[in-house]
Amino acid sequence: IIIDLDPAPGAPDPLPAFAERWGVSLDDTVICRTGSGGWHLYFLPAPGRRAVWTGKNRLGPGCDVLTRAGAYAIAPPSTHQSLGRYAWIDGKAILDRPLTPTPSPIQRELARSLPLAWIVRVAPYWIVGRLGLSVEARQRLRRLLPIPRAGK
Repeated sequence: IIIDLDPAPGAPDPLPAFAERWGVSLDDTVICRTGSGGWHLYFLPAPGRRAVWTGKNRLGPGCDVLTRAGAYAIAPPSTHQSLGRYAWIDGKAILDRPLTPTPSPIQRELARSLPLAWIVRVAPYWIVGRLGLSVEARQRLRRLLPIPRAGK
């Protein structure tokens, strides 16, 4: 599971507040700085739990969840479209340490049932991933369909 934190323009860094709210130990977590100035936090999925939907703003504004077939994240040493570089935080690279389990508060939130209307809007993205369509095909689909938000 990858949590993608994007800072709001002019807002403080969202990482400390996110960690406090969701019980994330920043000392133990694999963390990447994104090319846009946000963060990717990597976790092991909870054993025995059903898979969760990937979703934009799934854990709050600017906090996306990337999981399941068809989801992907850009990783270091890639360059963002803004020309910013993705970079592992010193000592927190994916090969430097084992992934930690997803914190319990996040597990509970991701296990929460979503409204049927939201799931119906997400289904085309899941289907695209399951069919193994190219990144370009996914991007075209995203331009045609609005990206759903949890709870909407």
